Amino acid sequence: MTNASHSGNGAVTTDWSELSGRVAPLDTDAARAVGAAVEAFTAPVRIQIAGRGGVGRTTVAAALRQGAPDTEFVEMPAFDVPGADDPLLDAEVVVYVLVDPVRSADRRALGRVRGGKGGSLVVVLNKADTIGADDAAVDARVADCARDCGETVHPLVATTGLGIEPIATAVNEGISRARVTRGGTLIRELRRQAVRSLPARDVIEQYVGSDAAVTLEAAAARGEVLELLLQEPGDVRSADDALRNAQWWQNQAQQSLPGSRRHAALTIHREYVRQWARLSGAAPPHGA
Repeated sequence: MTNASHSGNGAVTTDWSELSGRVAPLDTDAARAVGAAVEAFTAPVRIQIAGRGGVGRTTVAAALRQGAPDTEFVEMPAFDVPGADDPLLDAEVVVYVLVDPVRSADRRALGRVRGGKGGSLVVVLNKADTIGADDAAVDARVADCARDCGETVHPLVATTGLGIEPIATAVNEGISRARVTRGGTLIRELRRQAVRSLPARDVIEQYVGSDAAVTLEAAAARGEVLELLLQEPGDVRSADDALRNAQWWQNQAQQSLPGSRRHAALTIHREYVRQWARLSGAAPPHGA
């Protein structure tokens, strides 16, 4: 059995850290692969603070560190330094700091983030208090920067924290997306190891079949069917609600969805079936 529990908010958790230890006596290669996958899943989310010299990267990082547990903030070397290579921006969340109208070095940096691994990008216009005497001047500069770099731009006075709330919200949304992506990656790797390792298959499949794993997989699947989420019947407050949503997603899967989207709909259906079972006290159907 997996060491799974229900948290106070109804979420299901599993002690993933014990999985590689259970696999090790059965298959050392699989245990190493599983251990690496679990380590990547549970590691703090890395957030890079980047920008040209003098934009206030250190102050922005200090302002954002508060209220962001299980994260690693990394202040990157400055962009556009003569004789130095520009830093690699490859974190799951990148906060790029501006103070001036967007320059070519900024466009180059932002292009690298967009062309990279697909992490979340948050653009900040720091030192907004130096732009002009009124909000209209700040709003105009923000609009100019947003138009020039093709991103939402958040004004900030990092020394006082003025404007930090929407930036922290954007960063936290990026952190959440990163954790969802990690969850899907973890379950795919566990499935791969279950196929590869006959000795460890049963143990790994116990975890892959746990409520926690189903929840992780469904969270990742939602990214495949974003427009359907807007049509979903409603929140789950009872077993009947969960059953209603399960049936709705099953109906979506039975329509002419492409393969990956059909799989995503069935994965979400499976999660709602598990929710129905937990809320009703019934055993989940075989295979759910």
